Amino acid sequence: MKKALLTGAAAGGIAAAWVYRYFFEMAVCREPPRIPGPIRRLLAKEQGDDVYGPVVTALEREIDDLPRRRRTLRSGDGLLLRAELFVPREPKRVVVLMHGWRSSWMKDFAVLVKPLLEMGCALLFADERAHGKSGGDYITYGIKEAEDCALWAASAAAEFPGLPLYLWGLSMGSTTVLRAASVEELPASLRGIIADCGFTGAREEMEHLIKKRLRFGEKTVAAVYREHIRRRCGFDIDAPTTEALLPKNRYPVLFFHGLDDDFVPTAMTRRNYAASGGEKELVFVGGAAHGKCFYTDPDLCFGETVSFFAKHDAAAPVRGEGLR
Repeated sequence: MKKALLTGAAAGGIAAAWVYRYFFEMAVCREPPRIPGPIRRLLAKEQGDDVYGPVVTALEREIDDLPRRRRTLRSGDGLLLRAELFVPREPKRVVVLMHGWRSSWMKDFAVLVKPLLEMGCALLFADERAHGKSGGDYITYGIKEAEDCALWAASAAAEFPGLPLYLWGLSMGSTTVLRAASVEELPASLRGIIADCGFTGAREEMEHLIKKRLRFGEKTVAAVYREHIRRRCGFDIDAPTTEALLPKNRYPVLFFHGLDDDFVPTAMTRRNYAASGGEKELVFVGGAAHGKCFYTDPDLCFGETVSFFAKHDAAAPVRGEGLR
């Protein structure tokens, strides 16, 4: 009996350690955790079929044939960051796009590339830190990524002087561009922000995802992880939230969010929209899952985007000349 209890306790301890490591690596590490086959199949079953997968794959093949230029820069903490630049024949504006957590610019923005190029948009797609070909070991939920975004914005503005500049983000990328617009120094050519399904803050989004997986204990788990992340990864999940920073923003923002999003709750965009200090518009897309607004209702979303560009392309700088 005693041996059985000890064996059970040891097994429980091993399981708890695996779960702890799994959530830490999944949350912030470049390399996702290795998941045993049965658990991987269970998670896949829970998530269901990706109805957009074949469409995204087909678009990715088309984009692979388009000419592009590689761009690099150094982050403030020394990481080598990379991006891909697509330039139309007659550029009218330049857009810096930041992708989501554990994603890529190709996956998140494949649906945008050809339509935006046809609109005359030069497109700079960043690989966020700890993603793709960019350096870094840890994902910081938009906190350090916002600093990187400001550097990409300055680089794009310098390469396309005289053209209006926009920042566009999806999911964590949305949080990234909103934070950048609220606290970073940005070029005078910046005319607006497009923010698709962004979250309100790192801890709140972590708690949402933990609860989605464990069904309980999300606040306790997040509190335990906070110190581990702060010491090992160099950022604090309790840093001022995007929602708290947005009253400082003075740039126009076009918000999108899918009404069927269960990864980032629509309430988070409602709150970010309410908090934002600049001119703002809010578009909800019925039937759209996380990050899929432009796949679900392209006429609505591209129509709103065209109107946003037309309204702000020729606008005066938001805060004087040069960097604010």
